[in-house]
Amino acid sequence: MQRIVQNLVLNALKHTPSGWVSVSWVRESGFRWILSVQDSGPGLSHRDTEPGSFSHVLAPSPESSSAFGLPTPELERREEAMIHSIKSARGEGIGLSIVKRLCELLRASLEIETKTGEGTLFRIRLAMHWKE
Repeated sequence: MQRIVQNLVLNALKHTPSGWVSVSWVRESGFRWILSVQDSGPGLSHRDTEPGSFSHVLAPSPESSSAFGLPTPELERREEAMIHSIKSARGEGIGLSIVKRLCELLRASLEIETKTGEGTLFRIRLAMHWKE
């Protein structure tokens, strides 16, 4: 969780030259926690939300909740598209790729909400207890 928060906060700070960055951790129910990292930066552009872009690729998918997180050809294509898209936009794109994979390993969902010119919200829903 520390690495997830670190990567999301550093990303928010990098892309928010002025404004604010917020981190919250709340109990959603008796079964799940929600971790949110939100910023007032420029948000993702329309180009960033098209199919193949990193926000589209990071959206929850059946692959991210598959048993044992075994890679599939579709998952591999999505990850490659994400890394390529982020690299071409700004930076290396490794941080968000790590966040996505850690969420998969923790069986957590990763959601993104963005408004151009208003900011971006990354929300992670994490189970309090795992049934083995």
